[in-house]
Amino acid sequence: MMKVMQYMVLLVTAAVMIDLIAAAATTAEVEATITTTAVEVVVAEEGEAAADAVAKAGGGWRRLPVFEDQVLKKFPNRGMGRLLVQVDEEDKTPGFPVPVIRDLLTTRKDNHHQEARRLLSLQRTTEGLCVPAEDIWPCECSDNSGSVVITCIGVASAAMIDRALSPEYPNSNMTRLSSMYSALGHLHKEILHGKSFEELDLTSSSIDSVEEGAFSVCQERLTSLMLTTNSLNYFPFKELPLYPKLVTLSVGGNQLTSLDELVGLPELPLTVLYLGNNLISSLHPQVFYSVPHLSVLDLHKNNLTSLPPEVFTPLTELQILYLYKNNIKHLAAGSLWFTTPILRALDLRSNHLEVVESDVFRGVDYSTQVSLDYNKVEHMMEEVFSPLLSNVSTEYGWLSIMGMKLVCDCDVLWIISQPRYMDHLLFAVCTNHTSLSNLSEDELAEDCATDSPLEDDWYDEEEEAMKRRDNESEKKQETGYIKYGWWWLW
Repeated sequence: MMKVMQYMVLLVTAAVMIDLIAAAATTAEVEATITTTAVEVVVAEEGEAAADAVAKAGGGWRRLPVFEDQVLKKFPNRGMGRLLVQVDEEDKTPGFPVPVIRDLLTTRKDNHHQEARRLLSLQRTTEGLCVPAEDIWPCECSDNSGSVVITCIGVASAAMIDRALSPEYPNSNMTRLSSMYSALGHLHKEILHGKSFEELDLTSSSIDSVEEGAFSVCQERLTSLMLTTNSLNYFPFKELPLYPKLVTLSVGGNQLTSLDELVGLPELPLTVLYLGNNLISSLHPQVFYSVPHLSVLDLHKNNLTSLPPEVFTPLTELQILYLYKNNIKHLAAGSLWFTTPILRALDLRSNHLEVVESDVFRGVDYSTQVSLDYNKVEHMMEEVFSPLLSNVSTEYGWLSIMGMKLVCDCDVLWIISQPRYMDHLLFAVCTNHTSLSNLSEDELAEDCATDSPLEDDWYDEEEEAMKRRDNESEKKQETGYIKYGWWWLW
């Protein structure tokens, strides 16, 4: 056998391999070995000549030169690689384009096998709905019963999106464009090249700017826009009325500072709005008037320091509200009033919260799960927290205060005297690390009746001792002065 110039890894069945060898026998000497992970075909003669010979021998095999160039760039130290793809002559459906890389599967290193399997699992392309795979690589096109998805994972620039969407597709109305873990940078106005999508998922793609109108071709069809974890410092909320079917918008994990463009907009169909992990420092009192259908609102990990009274009352269908990891130290009356009958989760964890005024909570119902974990509230006054606990303790709701240290004086007697309150108040601990559930209602009631709360006993005794020491010190100073004065006069 002539010197081996190159390995060709083909993902085919044994039967297809036999046909391939028979077809290529007259133009290239072929040796086939079936392994557990793939079929390795060792082609003799010059590498390119052998690949061309196999492609010309029949059986529907053809070269994918563009794909080959990309493979060679990606694996420059693994030998020359050539690609073949088999076309079914009956339905004109190309099979899997298979990268040919020397030693990729012969080595025993697990990472090589994983890379080989990833390369060998490339999407099939259906000639009726997608363009040839080599025309859009490294992106991929797949079709599932007419649902066309363009996937560009880990691409190096927006030019790869241009490459994938610039060809002429049979149908410009597609289902989904996904480009995660990429480095897209700026998205220009013609980035979609006239292709319309129902879903755009551009999560974690290092996008720093989007030209106005970049998604306008999707106006009549877009239902979900995901721009999470990018580098955007501005999003054109004012354009949302142009998207009458958009129900999910995710712009969390960016550098947005304001939502004021939402104020004054007509009613929008949005039901899910993710705004977490941005730099939003305040909310306009009317910011949510244009999004009354929100069921999920995520504002976690922003720079909020306060909440305008009744700011959430327009959200009549709200079910989940995330406000954790802001810097809300003070909740004023009306801050958490709700008109929704189905609020399920209210998360205010880790806000450095110190002061909660009366009449803060309204609309929290029997199934609401409320978290005030890791805040700095020390006194659970009855007039403040009774409306909240009385509602959540009716059925399935609860109030969690993990990490808060309560002053367990007479102000907690109203809680421990109601077993249902105790059942729905989670992780309640006093400043001396005693669990609220371990306090004796009778003892606390007795001490409160004599104006001597349990936890304040040590303080009263220490205070009395300090007073005695102060009095004794004053007497000593006075006596010394008299003696000193008498001696001086003498």
